[in-house]
Amino acid sequence: MCGILGCTKATVDQISAAAKTIDYRGPDFYGHFCDDEICLGHQRLSIIDLDPRSNQPMQDASENFTIVFNGEIYNYKKLKQDLRDIGLVFKTESDTEVVLNSYKQSGVDSIKNLQGMFAIGLYDKKNQKIVLARDHAGIKPLYYYNDNEFFAFASEIKSLVNLLRQKNVKIEIDQQSLLQFLVFGYIPNPNSLVRGIKKLPKSCYAEYDLTTKKLSIHKFEPKYKQINNLEQFQDLIEEKVLDHLIADVPVGVFFSGGTDSSLIASILHKHNIKLKTFSIDLGNRDDKYYFEKINDFLNLDSRVYQFGKDEMNFAYHIVSSKIDEPTYDSSIYPTAYLSHMAAKEVKVVLSGEGGDEYFWGYHRHPALNTMKFKKERLAGLIFKTIKIFPIKKRRPILVKLGKLFKCPWLYYLASMSPSVEYLDYKNLMQVVKEVEGQAQSPVYLDRDLYLENDLLRKIDLATSYASIEGRVPLLDIDIIKNSESYKNKHLENSELKSLLKTVLTSYLPKELVYRKKSGFGLKGDAISACPELIEEAKSGLAYFNKQGLLPELNIDELMKYNPALIYASASMRSSLKNLGLLSSD
Repeated sequence: MCGILGCTKATVDQISAAAKTIDYRGPDFYGHFCDDEICLGHQRLSIIDLDPRSNQPMQDASENFTIVFNGEIYNYKKLKQDLRDIGLVFKTESDTEVVLNSYKQSGVDSIKNLQGMFAIGLYDKKNQKIVLARDHAGIKPLYYYNDNEFFAFASEIKSLVNLLRQKNVKIEIDQQSLLQFLVFGYIPNPNSLVRGIKKLPKSCYAEYDLTTKKLSIHKFEPKYKQINNLEQFQDLIEEKVLDHLIADVPVGVFFSGGTDSSLIASILHKHNIKLKTFSIDLGNRDDKYYFEKINDFLNLDSRVYQFGKDEMNFAYHIVSSKIDEPTYDSSIYPTAYLSHMAAKEVKVVLSGEGGDEYFWGYHRHPALNTMKFKKERLAGLIFKTIKIFPIKKRRPILVKLGKLFKCPWLYYLASMSPSVEYLDYKNLMQVVKEVEGQAQSPVYLDRDLYLENDLLRKIDLATSYASIEGRVPLLDIDIIKNSESYKNKHLENSELKSLLKTVLTSYLPKELVYRKKSGFGLKGDAISACPELIEEAKSGLAYFNKQGLLPELNIDELMKYNPALIYASASMRSSLKNLGLLSSD
């Protein structure tokens, strides 16, 4: 976990001021590099090679290449040895220097060899260009801004906004992104809340030519190891979980008792690795029962935290004071609180994100697998007809009809969207057309939209706010590429996430593996425990109404049947406030 940023035609003071807006991402050291072309800034959270020699920005020996890097490369030792074998010399034990020298040797072609999570900003003085790159799954965030005057990039939007304001650029809300947010509960790639600021998509690199001022974006196909059977797949998961332990600081595990975190904890237990586990008790009796059973079976070194009124208010303050792009995902609050508590004992945590999206863990997946993208004429008719029903009854009807008539977008959005029942169908389909090409088929919507734009952003922000690093072993490139070969078997099986559960039975009794799925999100009662959230949500709902995007809504009614829209509205209001965009409110 680090914070990176860079800007052409910038000064030391400008880059330093922008870096302070994300100093929590890397409080151990701040460094900058400036020449006539560009300024780079880096907020370091020291994880591998704690020596100051690994501080960033880092240059190669020729001083032709300078890098700022956020992430971890889990195969860096092998890559380092390969480079040593051809004569390259290293002065640190960091993975950053391996990324730098790999680029020096092979250029952008080196990116496909990196196994891990990363956001890279690299100044190639020799070839007069800036190179950005983002990992295969979009685990680490990377935003950029480009116009005729200058090019800039950063880990978070507010750093770019800070830079742009220093350069007298007018900051405006992207109105289409507001609509996208209401449809999805997040803003999909490549857009952001601010006009002109874009996200670099996953598995992409960008090249900005300093001479022509042209920007080009390219996909890269990461290398991966192919396996042939279930036994090899289980061995692969074990190998990758162990790879994710590499660090020169204490490592812990976020443990919920669900399939994904139980698999990670079980693998560590098998290999006699005793890590501290950190868990939240949200008051669900069934969850608590299974959590305690698995905890006892694995003899975990566990810490369990209650999440009541005080904890919710504490977490809300942390998130609302820093967030710069909204989310409807209420689980960001318990995750932020858990990160804060974990930070007292560890600097890295393993988390189970990605298991549901790549191993078909949601109840909607079997139905979506039978659907195809098509012209949604029938969906439009259903949407118009549904207006005769009271608002709070529309969503469950839309879910049933979308499933019955195999209308993928209608079914998916009725299952996921915080506001589908209030939106105009024309606006809804306009947003759908903008993102439809990002998913191969309806069953991939969670993998290709929701995971990258919501879940991974949540774990990145929640851990960064506590100045710790979150790692997601189940999203290792080798694991997710090989999971695809089991897709049909997963979805034909009535048991969700059947492959991971089959693997998990090698470590745990079946009665602890095959059970009802539950989420980490909060219910409506968490809202009433947080007066600040309620007031922020009221202002957010009024803002959406003023923009003509939502009707007037009663927050007390929303608490009963659609709390997600309350969380979404509060998050939007906080994001606008933190970006200084409330003048028109």
